[in-house]
Amino acid sequence: MAATPAEPETLSFASRLTDLSARQDVADDGRWEQVASTARNLADRLRTREVDEHSALGQTPLPRTLTALVNEALAAPGVPSGPASLAVFELLRTSANFCMDHDDNRQLLQAASFPQSVVSLLHRYSAVQIEPQTSPVPLMELKILKTTAGVILNTSLYFDPIRDYFISTNVPEMLLRLQTRIYPPCSWSAISYNQNEALNVKEEWMCRSGFSNWASLALSELFRDNDRLRLLPEASLVPLVDILAKFTPPFPTPSGVLVEDPTTRRCLIAADVDLLNDVSSILEALALDSEDIQVLLAQTAAYRPSREGSPLIKHILDFVEFGDYPPSWSREIPSEQVKRKKAFDMCKAALIKTVVEATGALRCIDILWDLNQPNGWFVSRLIRWVQTNVTSNRDDLVVCATLCLGNLARRESHCIALVQPPFSLVTELASLLDVQVDIKVKHGALSLLKHLSQSPQNRATLGEVGILERLTTSEIWFENSDMAEIVQLSAIGTAKHLCTANLDNAIQLAVSCAAANPTGIDQILALVKRSDTVAVKSEGTRVIVNVVKSLCSQTQANGKRPDEWRKAIELVASSSAATALAELVGRSRKYPVLISEGVVALTLLSLQPSGSLPVVQALLAPLALEPAPTTSRSTSQSSQASPVSAPATCLTMLHNILSGGDNTFPAELRVNACSLLGSVGRRGTESGDDATFLRSSSGSILTSLAQTPPIDLDDRVRNAAEQALEAWN
Repeated sequence: MAATPAEPETLSFASRLTDLSARQDVADDGRWEQVASTARNLADRLRTREVDEHSALGQTPLPRTLTALVNEALAAPGVPSGPASLAVFELLRTSANFCMDHDDNRQLLQAASFPQSVVSLLHRYSAVQIEPQTSPVPLMELKILKTTAGVILNTSLYFDPIRDYFISTNVPEMLLRLQTRIYPPCSWSAISYNQNEALNVKEEWMCRSGFSNWASLALSELFRDNDRLRLLPEASLVPLVDILAKFTPPFPTPSGVLVEDPTTRRCLIAADVDLLNDVSSILEALALDSEDIQVLLAQTAAYRPSREGSPLIKHILDFVEFGDYPPSWSREIPSEQVKRKKAFDMCKAALIKTVVEATGALRCIDILWDLNQPNGWFVSRLIRWVQTNVTSNRDDLVVCATLCLGNLARRESHCIALVQPPFSLVTELASLLDVQVDIKVKHGALSLLKHLSQSPQNRATLGEVGILERLTTSEIWFENSDMAEIVQLSAIGTAKHLCTANLDNAIQLAVSCAAANPTGIDQILALVKRSDTVAVKSEGTRVIVNVVKSLCSQTQANGKRPDEWRKAIELVASSSAATALAELVGRSRKYPVLISEGVVALTLLSLQPSGSLPVVQALLAPLALEPAPTTSRSTSQSSQASPVSAPATCLTMLHNILSGGDNTFPAELRVNACSLLGSVGRRGTESGDDATFLRSSSGSILTSLAQTPPIDLDDRVRNAAEQALEAWN
């Protein structure tokens, strides 16, 4: 429907306001009553979204009139009272509707300094002492505050000049503080009052919740971009976190008309949940996007009652551990209870992320790890959550604790401390890998184990407690767990570290299996084969590399487990392991370190009695095709103009390495490639015709390297080529 032009009556109301602004011959109370009546009529007419009506008013003195009248009401000390308060309320309504979906009018209000008047008004109310549980708040004050939040929202909505001004003048902090004072969630369920006051109490608390909702909407707009969220002053975190305490027992006993009346109760419960959700979302966003906030939260772990500040991170952990559904929720119908509880649990999950992120910054590690008082409680509390999991049955606490400890375990000394007495977490962590344990709990446990296993001092202890056997029986590498790829990668990382230079652990992974399950090595190989993710393929194969290196080390192979060692060698020297290693070499052209690891592992395998044939066959087999990355048309055309083709076989990749020159591949890698060819091309092995083909296709390259003058080739490469040729004779 086409917009209609402004009607004369609308313009007359605006003109009347301008006249009242200039008149000084009318008594104050009577004048403010006329301002309120005129502004009410104008605000009501502007509730419609007729653009021409709003645009026409923008050509009048209305923006300056609104500013002048609000400023006049603020000339007296304190907050507006009497007829002036009603006038301010209606003037705010008029201004909010005047700029609704109208950037031109927002700009006019900005030019008239109306946002400055709004900030001044907000300052006045911020200075008012409000004790919600001991005395009522005048309804008009609540209405003015609610409408002020609406003005802040409407004037700044997708209009950065005013939004930036509000942020620069600490409007978000003032809104947050007023919100927590005017509407402390859950407090309404135990308000005492006389029976004659019942209706007033209902109206008052509905106004309180209305202000809270509008304040949340305004805050959401002010912090629409996370880069602006970082501008929130540190002091604003205190009222945010204080709200969490309202959802932590002990709760007041629900009573009174606000609880008994179903409609009021439902509205107030919804306001409670919305406010908790807003707080959780803001804290999570702050922790995710600002390292300064992460450090600030970490520093509050050292809070002392004698110092200024607040133990913010402790209050968050208290909510995570003790926060519960308020008793008033039990009076709702079952479907409503389920919906509210689900929202509550999501808020807890957001705050768990907040704490985990607070431990994620490198600057926070030493702050939070200090095991001395006053902040030694932090690590101790996390450890208690893990150790009491069997009796507490609190998966959320275990997830939070293990992820946080994993972040803090990025120091080797911390890794050792968590594994050794007095903490000794390994038994509890092993129990979290049982097949029945929730995947989120496994994620936390494996994230921590991946860090703990990086310390050489921990590997034997973790192996002895059966971590690798637990991984093998956990089914985390089974196909039904492929949707939890990040957890699979953590399990792979744990196995990779545990099998580094550790014969016992390598044997466990290669040999140990449950009655109906394949070995850990076989599970990883199957995952590598079916996965399309480069990280899974590469890191999974690196587990095989470390197992092969540990098993084939002569100093370890002569240890006290010769029978198990021989069995492990036979199991690992299989066609699937050799194929995975060959594909690691063939697809890792950009990563010489990975190529070198694969080449060394293939060489060691080929030297085992049963390893030569599968290695030669893997070198000659066509490489599996990698999934083609999605590219734009321009990228595709560019790639066609300068193609980089993948090698057809691993042997082709070895030839490319040897033919590429010292500037293409490191000399150490070329030496290792020569050693591999020399090993698999030896005469007298079971490789037969395959070895013959390998010698015929590689001989000219090795001969060329062996005959290259020293000035043109690294001596190590030339010597390795000569040794490979000698091994064939």
